[in-house]
Amino acid sequence: KMMNVSFSGCGFLGIYHLGVAKTLVSEGKKFVNMISRFGGSSAGALIASLLAIHGPNEDAIELCRQFCIDLAEEIKSKTFGVLTPGVELLNPIAKFLEDSFTRCSYQGFRLGLFISVTNAESKENEIISEFSSRDQLIKFLLASSCVPYITNSKSIRIGNKRYFDGGLTNNMPLFYEGETICVSPFEGKHEICPSISQPKTSPFASSFATSSSSSSFTLSASGLYPIDRSHVTFANQNFKVVRCVGGV
Repeated sequence: KMMNVSFSGCGFLGIYHLGVAKTLVSEGKKFVNMISRFGGSSAGALIASLLAIHGPNEDAIELCRQFCIDLAEEIKSKTFGVLTPGVELLNPIAKFLEDSFTRCSYQGFRLGLFISVTNAESKENEIISEFSSRDQLIKFLLASSCVPYITNSKSIRIGNKRYFDGGLTNNMPLFYEGETICVSPFEGKHEICPSISQPKTSPFASSFATSSSSSSFTLSASGLYPIDRSHVTFANQNFKVVRCVGGV
């Protein structure tokens, strides 16, 4: 039976996805090799791409974990954090992806990766699964994480179209063939998700309920703020697995 994994968009709470990915590659290498399709939106697309391209490679996940911690600490050192004028999020991510994917053959970029993006003109969601080059793959990953007015860029031009954050129109790409394991750092009806509330990183990080076309969850404003090292332990230890019933 076809097995799929989908990672939700979640901003800086993507460190939770890294905790899940680390557990999968260290404790379930055979399972990761069985997965046919990896889907993701925003930060979730970045983690999905690492698993789709590198497979159960612990070194690749560890390098990403350290990169995320270093980037978060740099942003937190700014006066207004991610909202500080001139702070650039996408350039460091692009550099990391270039370094990470350079070790892989181009052929690997066609194997089961599905990225959620929003078409800037139509404002409709698109799921991208074919990439003409390594550079195009990286552009779609950046576009999926491009939050207007937050990432210092309104959209990313790819060919004759422009795209931005896929989480605004489809925060959790779903597959209707086979069984899909949905991963989210928000409490909700997901196969892998926290069993307790996320630690708050800001006095403004009060939770509120929301829903989208593809997921139902409790969203915390903490996703807008960089993580600290205490979240790394949380991400590695505190998630639950439940049986898939009707998608999510």
